[in-house]
Amino acid sequence: MAIALCELKKGAKATLKCVNNPSLELKMLEFGFVEGTTLTVSGCAPFGDPAIIECTCTKLILRRSETSQIMVEPQL
Repeated sequence: MAIALCELKKGAKATLKCVNNPSLELKMLEFGFVEGTTLTVSGCAPFGDPAIIECTCTKLILRRSETSQIMVEPQL
C-alpha cells in the first residue's frame, strides 16, 4: 500500500513508488532517486518541515509540499 513520504517518521525506510509532480520527479532522478530505490527519513525539522531523505549515499532536503507528492511503500 503506497503512502505519501511525508507520513513517515524519522528513521523509517520505504521503497520509492512514484512522484506525482513532473518537475519534482526530474529533480529526484537527477539525484539518483528512481522507482524501487530504498529511502530513509534521516531527519526532520520541528513540525516535519523540511525533512532529510537519504538514498544510498545521497541526502536530499525536501519541503513537506514536496514529500506529500512522493509515494512510497513502507518497509517493515
